[in-house]
Amino acid sequence: MTYSFPKPKDVTKEPEIIRYPDGPRGRQVINMATEAGRKEYRYRTWLMWQRQAGRCCLEGFIPQCPGKLPWEEASFEHEAIRGMGGAFRDDRIELPNGQWINGASHIVCNALRGSRRMTFNGVRTPYSAPEEGDL
Repeated sequence: MTYSFPKPKDVTKEPEIIRYPDGPRGRQVINMATEAGRKEYRYRTWLMWQRQAGRCCLEGFIPQCPGKLPWEEASFEHEAIRGMGGAFRDDRIELPNGQWINGASHIVCNALRGSRRMTFNGVRTPYSAPEEGDL
């Protein structure tokens, strides 16, 4: 018997690398379960590391941060914390209006920050020290 449409079990679907849960101009979530997704995540980390001139985005916010960020120690730092299940996770590195979001940080700084919400891109100009009330 021939069907007009294939049965769902017969359709092979490639896993999505980037999902858009809020629509095409909303937040992006990279699928870390695929190799292509992990490469995209690492590439975005590299882009942030480049735009920050090799400096940790948490410099001045985490007292133990050495500032200079070697590429080998760089990790993706979410400005709006991912939280349990990542309901608010946004893997974009720039908003449509050009404003930076997220950043590259030391793995240790990322761990020391924990689940505290910090606005490290909108508070100061890039590469400058934070003001007294920013912490």
